Amino acid sequence: MNHWLAATIVYMALALITFLPVATAKLRKVRFKPDIGDKEESEMGWWWRFRYRNYATRKKEPFKTSTFEDNDRERLTHHFKRMEGALVYWKYRAEWNRLFHYYTLCWTLLISLLIPVLLTFVTVEGFAQMFLIIISLHSAIMLGFHRMLKVENNYKAFKYGKSEFCDLYRRMLDFPESFGDEDECDGPEEWIENYFIEAEKIRKSLRLAEIDNFPGFEDKGEVGLS
Repeated sequence: MNHWLAATIVYMALALITFLPVATAKLRKVRFKPDIGDKEESEMGWWWRFRYRNYATRKKEPFKTSTFEDNDRERLTHHFKRMEGALVYWKYRAEWNRLFHYYTLCWTLLISLLIPVLLTFVTVEGFAQMFLIIISLHSAIMLGFHRMLKVENNYKAFKYGKSEFCDLYRRMLDFPESFGDEDECDGPEEWIENYFIEAEKIRKSLRLAEIDNFPGFEDKGEVGLS
């Protein structure tokens, strides 16, 4: 077998194998983590306990460690559970765009270094020409989809939005008084209302980012979440 033909086959195989995590992330269903119902965490298998070790407590009582009274804590818990679907979706979108972004970045960097070297030392004909055509075509397809799907913008938007809500949630747990007005003696009711308002702003920002980064051929630049 010609060594250039072998190189072409190896390259295509590696490109396909490294693309599998991207493909599986795209095909993965968006869902909540498994519900343990009334079971105790100790009744689940070791893999469940390792992977979701902090999930059971948060799912049942996400504001268990807060200083709020029962009624206020219940309001916050119901709100968190309603937000959880959006959090799962944001994480899914951010993860897929991250994987595709780094797949494209790594391969295009390798190709951009490989082509000048090959053109310097190799006569471009026969299977060598086929090899160069394939790697150039691979690079063009990756960059085309990366630009058309606005992968980098989507990754930044969904990653930032998810992190913003997680920071907001931790702030509500640790410093709920920061949601009040320093010049007024606001109580828990006011803090909760302001927390809900901030969470809704994040949801609207992510919705706007998703619409502005809808797949297309026109590049409008990065979308901010301000």
